[in-house]
Amino acid sequence: MHHKLERRLLIYTPLALLCGLAGIWLGVAAAVWSFVQVVAVIELTYWFGAPATDFPGSVSLK
Repeated sequence: MHHKLERRLLIYTPLALLCGLAGIWLGVAAAVWSFVQVVAVIELTYWFGAPATDFPGSVSLK
């Protein structure tokens, strides 16, 4: 669990910095909205792409 949190921190920290830099030119609302959209896509890709065995309490259909 701790390893997954570190991986996400490595992804979301630079993303937040890039969106923050974009916010300088485009505005705070655009930066926040961009960050939320990218995070949503990353998380959905993770949830739909991960094997069922990666989640505790998951039920196998085998």
